[in-house]
Amino acid sequence: MSEARIIRKYTADGEYCRYSEGSFIRLTDGRIMFAVTRFKGTRANDNAPADLVAAFSADGGESWSDLSVIFSAADFGVANIMSISLERLPDGEIGLLFLKKLVPGWDNRIMFSRSADEGSTWSVPEDITPAQYAGKFGVNNSRLVSLSTGRIIFPLSLHGGTIKTGPLRYGCTGVTMGAAVYSDDCGRTWKKSRGYACPPFCGTKAGIQEGCIREIGPGVLKVLWRTDMMYQYQSVSVDGGESWSVPSPSCFTSPCSPMAFFKNEFTGRQYAVWNPAPYDNLRGSSQLRTPLAIAETDRSLNTFWDMRLIEDDPDRSYAYPAALFTAEDELLLAYTSGIARPVPRGSWSEMTISKIRI
Repeated sequence: MSEARIIRKYTADGEYCRYSEGSFIRLTDGRIMFAVTRFKGTRANDNAPADLVAAFSADGGESWSDLSVIFSAADFGVANIMSISLERLPDGEIGLLFLKKLVPGWDNRIMFSRSADEGSTWSVPEDITPAQYAGKFGVNNSRLVSLSTGRIIFPLSLHGGTIKTGPLRYGCTGVTMGAAVYSDDCGRTWKKSRGYACPPFCGTKAGIQEGCIREIGPGVLKVLWRTDMMYQYQSVSVDGGESWSVPSPSCFTSPCSPMAFFKNEFTGRQYAVWNPAPYDNLRGSSQLRTPLAIAETDRSLNTFWDMRLIEDDPDRSYAYPAALFTAEDELLLAYTSGIARPVPRGSWSEMTISKIRI
């Protein structure tokens, strides 16, 4: 097991039933901001009532302020907003990305806001959903990435029937596939990628789902998509995210659970956090996401080494990681950590923040 020390747990109670999908960012005054989705009431599904809330730490993540509301779903006339990403923009401001969920019908919208005062106030969120997309698509937490070119980009999964217009060819109709959305002007205008990452396999229920993008060279990107084929599948883009190679199995075994990569800004080394060879993989479960592991990777994400388990309780489920390095040898990590069985969707009820020695 990795040397992990639990700092904070957000657990379900009579008022709030779920905490999930968070994101960290370091502020210019040295504080750390952690934003997370907090679900209200007793229903914990993805369409249940939820707001975006945040806590702040002034001591490197050792202690945290009380959670305060960033945006309430009621501000947008909906019940649910979730899947938050925080990212430092090329102009120095902070970008905040999240999903606004219009139900019934799974008509999701991608919203983007900016802060010029380090998270004290936020601009009115704008709907940046590409006109060609409508209906059900997915974006995970901590997915907004700044590239060396100044472009900011995030991946998303498009479920069957999502695309209103455009090329629906090569067997993609009705199957979830991957795409990307990007901005070259710090989030003021947005474009969708020209190409799509279509599943190269049959016999799938999940297809290609929410991915994680990393820049592996100037203008060269790699995205790892979650699938139900026992591996994370990888696609490469050599044009900054405009087009994507046919997905192929990566070196990361996994259920249909999102993984994430985090760069140590003190050393330049890169680490993966994911669910390797889970206990219930052969049963095809996407809820029993255990164990949770961390490993160092090469820049191209072609291999990993020194894998260590962070959590391995077979009755719990660990997913949706967010991380920030607080020192050369110390990682602040947040992840869902609820009981996987027998409570349906119980794995989403609890959020853990730990510190890990690297």
